[in-house]
Amino acid sequence: MSTSEYIRRKIFGGRPLLARTDAMMIQELRRIGGLLKHNFETLRQAGANKMILEQQEQTLRLLISVIEKMGMHSHDR
Repeated sequence: MSTSEYIRRKIFGGRPLLARTDAMMIQELRRIGGLLKHNFETLRQAGANKMILEQQEQTLRLLISVIEKMGMHSHDR
């Protein structure tokens, strides 16, 4: 454990620190994910091409994965 990590744990009682920018980034990624999900549903209702729907779904899954990884990473701090 580094000296800075030891001091942070002592001062903040062992609580993980979440940088404000990380929290803002996660919030923005969730917002974008919501917009993608809405767009995906709109395309599906409009009868969009299967390839387009698959690309949208893959993009949405990737975004969810990134959000989850960032969330786990921020809790590890």
